[in-house]
Amino acid sequence: MNYTYKNITEDDLIFLHTLFQEPKYQEIFFESLSTYESWVNRYEEIKTFQIVYHFDEKIGVINTKKEDDTLTILLIALKHNLLEKGYGKRIFDDIMHSHPNLRYLVSVKDTNKRAIAYYISLGFIRMSEHIEDCGDNGKHLYIDFEKLILQPFKEAYREDLLSITVPESSKNFVSTPANILYKHIKYKDSTKLYLFYINNECIGTVLTRLNRSYNSIFIWHLLIDEQHQNKQFGTKIMTYFLKVVKQQSPKFAIVTTTKTENALARHFFEKLGFTVHSIEEDINEVNYVWSQI
Repeated sequence: MNYTYKNITEDDLIFLHTLFQEPKYQEIFFESLSTYESWVNRYEEIKTFQIVYHFDEKIGVINTKKEDDTLTILLIALKHNLLEKGYGKRIFDDIMHSHPNLRYLVSVKDTNKRAIAYYISLGFIRMSEHIEDCGDNGKHLYIDFEKLILQPFKEAYREDLLSITVPESSKNFVSTPANILYKHIKYKDSTKLYLFYINNECIGTVLTRLNRSYNSIFIWHLLIDEQHQNKQFGTKIMTYFLKVVKQQSPKFAIVTTTKTENALARHFFEKLGFTVHSIEEDINEVNYVWSQI
């Protein structure tokens, strides 16, 4: 991707000072690093920072911390003119590619709405919150996020898929993992099967089917593990998944169907932005199409 990361040197302090003059970055460091001299005085503390280069141009700075199987993103900051051009996502994808099979964590100040929305758009899911002591600037509430990993199915993940448990109350409405896998294998030319991971744990799966005749992608089966239900994981997962599918296939409609009497599923899909396309009373099903919101 033509990105390189180099450890910070004293020659980079002017670049950092200029970068963090942006108002959106001021709340990250408050006013403690508002002058060039303050960067010089804190140089020993920021040696963990790395300057991000795109080819030979300095475009930003990152700070990460790796412990065992976890990579914590402490900071990603880019030049203002690059913020709306997708550079942040590409850099994060590059970091993930360089550090595969890890947990990815980030913590964001609760008032930093822009950063919260940004990380959610990258597929991070809100997990918890904590109070952090910021010295002279008082205590502040931080929201902890973890990256949702969207994994296309491979044979190596079969055991993870089959370990997903279905609540007894849902067995009349959803397929078992084994049945979902069977359908994927039987219709492998038109289906895609994905697993969702958080904290290296498989928490759900979704099976889609392509219908080129109608230019549509059908959400055939969605299954969230019983232990992770009623935590809004389903909503957060599908909000991210739908955006990914739409980005990859912008000319295709996203559709699904459910039983008329399945009130929970109907409420779930309508909350995600699906609208009723038609009702087939003879088979007691409601057909939905997604309206991007």
